[in-house]
Amino acid sequence: MENKVNRLIEDFHKVFCKTEELILKKTLEKLTLNEFRIIKTIGMQKILINELSQILQVTMESMVVSLNNIEHKGFIEKMQNNEDRRKVYVKLTDKGIESLKIHNTLYKKILKKLLIVYQIRN
Repeated sequence: MENKVNRLIEDFHKVFCKTEELILKKTLEKLTLNEFRIIKTIGMQKILINELSQILQVTMESMVVSLNNIEHKGFIEKMQNNEDRRKVYVKLTDKGIESLKIHNTLYKKILKKLLIVYQIRN
């Protein structure tokens, strides 16, 4: 029974990730899953780039490259701390906030549909 549940969870996760990736490519200006993961982590807060890097467990160099891409697409903005110019914050733009809302709505719809499919199958 436990193996069946584990397989079901793995299958669900694979299908969900693939579905989410396809939706992102079609609806949110071709954001990658990694880029959207960063947007979700930023959420509605202003966060230091080094903190974001630690949370997502990626190097600062890698984080800066990703953030530059996301900023270029208009989803985030960077701000320097006035007291310590070495500290740089990021926050979502209006476009980033809207993308988060779209994602959350789609996420809920996908989750409902997948749960219905799995209930029918089992």
